[in-house]
Amino acid sequence: MGQYSRRRNAERIYERARRELSRETSGEVKSLVNWDDLSDRQLLTFEHGVLQELLEEGVSRAGSMMRLEKEIGLARGMIKEILRGRDTITVSNLRTLLDFLERPRDSVNKDIIALGGGRYLTIIKNPHLPFDLNTPEGATVIAAALKDGWIDIKHRFMYSNRDKRSRERVVQAVKAVFGETVPLREKREEVIVLNFRSSAIGEALEKIGVPVGKKVFQ
Repeated sequence: MGQYSRRRNAERIYERARRELSRETSGEVKSLVNWDDLSDRQLLTFEHGVLQELLEEGVSRAGSMMRLEKEIGLARGMIKEILRGRDTITVSNLRTLLDFLERPRDSVNKDIIALGGGRYLTIIKNPHLPFDLNTPEGATVIAAALKDGWIDIKHRFMYSNRDKRSRERVVQAVKAVFGETVPLREKREEVIVLNFRSSAIGEALEKIGVPVGKKVFQ
């Protein structure tokens, strides 16, 4: 199949998914999801030095570390940790910091080197921000989420299919859309289930309208 045919097929899949999701959500379906669309507690990991420069600019603009703490609500202890070299920050805190600095939120996209949470600080390495679901690979992910996949209550995208080639196609599509990530392969009742552990993937799919749980259509 040529590139043009793949694009047309992807557009048809995406449009089908968009219509289904529009009926579910009674609204317009978005196709781009950036880091600031994710949940407040989602962790972002930056290239070393970037957060330090942002906080230093914040302290300079506020006049002191204490005033910056009051302005953006970031605890002084956390400000000190970042200035000493910590490279992670939550979505909520980064939104507030960039708004205080009057910087566009997408201005730091290229500096975010990983998304994750809890023990898995680098569940998605080199994230492709913003996540674009209106692509051939995005259409594959949407179709998978609506047919053989689902989003669990912890916002993890799960995919189950007996066909190995179908599973691998979804893995490659997820990587193309979101970045470097390796799903857990779990065996449940003789069926392989792919567990994409990053809640950022599930949250992004929810943002475009994919509901939590199984299933919209077969």
